[in-house]
Amino acid sequence: MRILFLLTVYLMLSNNEAFGQEVFYDLTPNGEYFSSRDYQYFEVVDQRKDRSKIGVMFDSQGKNRAVKLKGSLEKDMLELFQKKVKSNSNTLHRIQVHVDELKLSENFNSATKLYEGGIEMKLSYFLIGRADPIALVDYSGSLNYRRTANRSDQVRYVVNGIFHKSLEFFDSWVSAQNLGNPSLAKSVRLEITDIRRESTSDTVFYDPGRPLNWGDFKDSPQVTSKFNATIFASFSMAGTSVMDNGTIVQGLDFKVYMLPKQSWVKHASDYGIVHEQLHFDAVRIAVDRLIYRLKNIELDPEFFQATLNEEYLDALRELSKIQELYDGQTQHGLNKVQQAQWETRIKKALAGDWEDLEKILDQKK
Repeated sequence: MRILFLLTVYLMLSNNEAFGQEVFYDLTPNGEYFSSRDYQYFEVVDQRKDRSKIGVMFDSQGKNRAVKLKGSLEKDMLELFQKKVKSNSNTLHRIQVHVDELKLSENFNSATKLYEGGIEMKLSYFLIGRADPIALVDYSGSLNYRRTANRSDQVRYVVNGIFHKSLEFFDSWVSAQNLGNPSLAKSVRLEITDIRRESTSDTVFYDPGRPLNWGDFKDSPQVTSKFNATIFASFSMAGTSVMDNGTIVQGLDFKVYMLPKQSWVKHASDYGIVHEQLHFDAVRIAVDRLIYRLKNIELDPEFFQATLNEEYLDALRELSKIQELYDGQTQHGLNKVQQAQWETRIKKALAGDWEDLEKILDQKK
């Protein structure tokens, strides 16, 4: 009984760290904090194969002991990280950390009579959004030490130290990347270019001061076609993005064009060229409406590219609907009454009055 009592006293005098064959440590803030940050740690995921311990160390009797945290690694690490980082009220970035490796090991050096140890850590940082987490950066760090047999408290400092080193690493990385990394962008700004372009023999760009003429239709007519003429008219939207002080600046360059070598005519007439011009005008209108929507849309930095692609596809679908309605109602220009009505409708739409056009598009739905 006396031996058991003395053993209990010994364990209590060891800072409540040793229990049986295990040593338990707390993760505690060192008093230095990262204040006014625009990120916060949201989740820790333990990816280690062996989650039962951090590693092993020797006690004062030279026996191996498993080293563990008092709670789970995920819980204790997240609690420490959240205590250390004081975020702004407008926190934008939620950070997820994967613990890929965390291993403590010790060896006894018989020459120096010292225990030599080290701890290694590998972390992966992710940005949590509304889709899958976005990989940001990886961290690999290590700390080495030497101690005497009765200085096991040094191990606790080393264990805490590696976690604080990782905090310093990520905070420095965010500071360096915050204004230039698209993954950390806070907003998106569009810079739209839509200029008049000079036409070439291969491409006729839309220009209200330069209407189409039959010389622009250079392909050989399809003799089996029931139509008198065909025009290949479309538009493109392209651009690149750069970072500007934490904002993604997305350039968008629009081109409205027709391709002469894919457009043809059988019997040229003044009436017929007007019909084809309205097809070209319809492309201009679809682009005008697309640009209007883009100028009035709120873009999320996480999904802005998908949003732009969807808007582009919507504009193509709308253009197809306009062309289908136009040819259908005018019977490809044969119905002169409808042709005149569409001329008025297109003219108003080119001037920015889309009311009549939207009415007929709504009827199509």
